[in-house]
Amino acid sequence: MTLDHEQSSNIANPDPAGLSIAIATGGGSEGLAATLESLADCTIPEQLLSTAIIENGPPKGAEQIAERFKSNLKIEYIHTPEPNKSAALNHWLFSLKDNRFVFFTDDDMVFSPGILTAYLQAALGEKLGVVFGGEVKTRSDVEPAKELLPHLPSSMYGLSDNSSADNLRRMGGNFLGNNWAAFSDDVRRLGGFDARFGPGSKTRASGQESQMMKRMRAAGFDFRFVADAVAWHKVEAERYCAEFVIDRWYRAGIESGVANRIACEKNDSAKSDVSILRRRTRIQAHQAIATGARLVGRRDRYLRHAVSAAYGKGFLVGWGAGEQDGRELNLPYESCRTSTSMNDLDS
Repeated sequence: MTLDHEQSSNIANPDPAGLSIAIATGGGSEGLAATLESLADCTIPEQLLSTAIIENGPPKGAEQIAERFKSNLKIEYIHTPEPNKSAALNHWLFSLKDNRFVFFTDDDMVFSPGILTAYLQAALGEKLGVVFGGEVKTRSDVEPAKELLPHLPSSMYGLSDNSSADNLRRMGGNFLGNNWAAFSDDVRRLGGFDARFGPGSKTRASGQESQMMKRMRAAGFDFRFVADAVAWHKVEAERYCAEFVIDRWYRAGIESGVANRIACEKNDSAKSDVSILRRRTRIQAHQAIATGARLVGRRDRYLRHAVSAAYGKGFLVGWGAGEQDGRELNLPYESCRTSTSMNDLDS
């Protein structure tokens, strides 16, 4: 881990002091205002201690937006200079002097009115070692093209109770990072969120919540689906395009590469040069097929092989990063494209 927190000094007893809501944001977007307005319309339980708005990076107005909801949501505004979501959440978590039941969400969400009470009811009588998650639906002004559907990241197709088995399998058995809850002591005793993953990470790797949940599963946590904890994720129309989806797969590949490198170093093992060479060969094959598919107008075939090539490239970049600073990995988008333009695929 890359965290240096004195974990034991703040770890309290397993009985939570109350409920907190945690939202890390990179700026004062109207999405944040809509999210807080939706929270304010929810049934607010008396156990609510605070709604932490942790703005990371240059201030962009989140404090002013949060101030409008200060009284009913018990707003606690925190600013961290480093533009890193994981580091921002850790800054707040490790400042707590007690154990909280924390609802983690994002700044582009709306909620069912009973979401907070549903989570509290599910956690009633629980101690440590349990993580909770709810249904996530998507809302957008457009419908994605059908050929994009198999390749959308989980945050863009959601998680529902009646399809949770299939979706959880695609997500590696994790809940979505914009609608879940856990005890703060549990997150802290696992070292907090890993700053090498998630928005603002120097590697561009995605998945700070998924990496946390993988560690929770490895530690034997019980995962509980809360059917009445429903949230809607706003997906901007411009994200339903080939470029955005391929870039997300590239970032997912970086996440996998970094995680595999960490695991290998922990186990004192390493991938062979032959294994890396085979992966490079597969990437070249996917790129060649994607190029041919684009030329003959096969959008579905093009996307299938383009995302595979992007994921493979991302894995190699992440594997090369490992414990390094990784600033050189903040690459322009062209680094994960195939050799041909994708602009005409979204016309």
